Amino acid sequence: PTLQSFKGANVFFDIPGPLTQALKSMGSEAGCTFFMTVLAAFQVLLQWYSGAEEIVIGTPVGMRTPAEIEPLIGNFLNMVALRCDLSGDSPFLNLVRRVRETLLNALSNSDLPFEAMMQRLKFERDPSRNPVFQAELQVLSTPTPGLGGLAVSSFHFDLKCAKFDLSLHLYEEDAGHVGRFEYCSDLFEAGTVRRLCNHFVALLEAIVREP
Repeated sequence: PTLQSFKGANVFFDIPGPLTQALKSMGSEAGCTFFMTVLAAFQVLLQWYSGAEEIVIGTPVGMRTPAEIEPLIGNFLNMVALRCDLSGDSPFLNLVRRVRETLLNALSNSDLPFEAMMQRLKFERDPSRNPVFQAELQVLSTPTPGLGGLAVSSFHFDLKCAKFDLSLHLYEEDAGHVGRFEYCSDLFEAGTVRRLCNHFVALLEAIVREP
């Protein structure tokens, strides 16, 4: 559409615990975190679908500086744009190392507000899409909270909206990770995103077998 409606939907999937552990072990051998490994895999997935060798992915970063902000209650986040270079035909571990450098460089400038950057950039705005990036990745460590003697479990639901064209959210749980692809329903059909989920899990399994 010419104007974003932000109408969306979600497709949920699971990354089993053994696969999560294998990805963490493989990434640590390259000096990379689980987030870096998943970011590299997400890039490959998007390259498969788009054919692009350069992809920009946004990720939220917690902003609790200066120290006066630390005790405050609120959502202090900044969006960081990660410019991903997928040129060449290198092994996956080389891509993960490249992602590590990209992420560390981006995080070193993460205190620059995204809104301030947008004010300085000179380009033609398009109301049909988000500026700079349209894909997002978020990986959250969400241990089960304790409420006295109550048994607590996670509950995942569909918000029926999408901030970006396509977002991948991963939530750590005891048995692995729960994944959620949030997508713009003006652009994607549910069946397409369900296939995307299957392709992503198959890609993660292939990466572990032959990095």
